[in-house]
Amino acid sequence: MKISWLSILVLSLFMNSCADEFEVTYESYNQKVTIKNNNFTIVATEYTYDNPVSATPSGSSSRVVAENVPLTAENQKKLEEAFKTDEFFLLSDTLGAPEGERYYPETISVKVGNREKTVFYRSNPAYPAPE
Repeated sequence: MKISWLSILVLSLFMNSCADEFEVTYESYNQKVTIKNNNFTIVATEYTYDNPVSATPSGSSSRVVAENVPLTAENQKKLEEAFKTDEFFLLSDTLGAPEGERYYPETISVKVGNREKTVFYRSNPAYPAPE
């Protein structure tokens, strides 16, 4: 399974941000990572193709990779610290390839206390990922 910069961001925030309620959801075409109530869940989606040269899948199946796995106290503290800064909340709402270009959609939504932000990323290898 390809891991994108956005999933690395989610996992690094998980590993690196809780007194305030927090929730993080990352979604791409083949995975969903949710961190909520001090637990995380990862769901992977696999696609099947009747025609090997088609870009349109004929079916899909999802499997739970991890479900309601508790965060350690250390990771909870790191998530809290990461999201108390404004860095994520100051990102543009849309990043990546310009509109009209081919891309793979990825989103990350973060809620900390009463603050919420969703960033939509148009993943395309021809355009550099944000740092």
